[in-house]
Amino acid sequence: MVANHQNAHDFLFVASCTKRPISFMAKKELFKGPLRWILKSIKTIAVDRKCKNPQAIQQASIHLKNKRLICIFPEGTFNKTTMPLASFKKGAVRLAIDNNVPIVPITIEIKRRQVRIDVDKPIWMKSKDYEEQTIRLRELMMKKIRGMTWN
Repeated sequence: MVANHQNAHDFLFVASCTKRPISFMAKKELFKGPLRWILKSIKTIAVDRKCKNPQAIQQASIHLKNKRLICIFPEGTFNKTTMPLASFKKGAVRLAIDNNVPIVPITIEIKRRQVRIDVDKPIWMKSKDYEEQTIRLRELMMKKIRGMTWN
């Protein structure tokens, strides 16, 4: 699963979309104090955003092999741009391709204290080109966000 990242509550919105257990990938800085225990208990995977993370990728791959969902926010942080989506990192696409699993795009929009969540159908990556498929995924999610209407 991948979702756009607007605020600290996004993981709750994603979790509300399924009854299956989900492991989130989260920045390692969150693993401090009592929050560390909570994150570890729900099998959150710590990511060091300043360097490559073979250990995090390996943990995520193990979860996928055990049929556990992984949720990644491919923007890597809250979107602070004026665009509906910031640029995407390649990790989600890499995990999907390398583990032969589809990606379920989730778009979250928050306006006037209302939340809209769209869970799209699973998509399979068409090639092993991480960069190309990451661009394709972002474009698909951008189209979905721009198509959301509010009453």
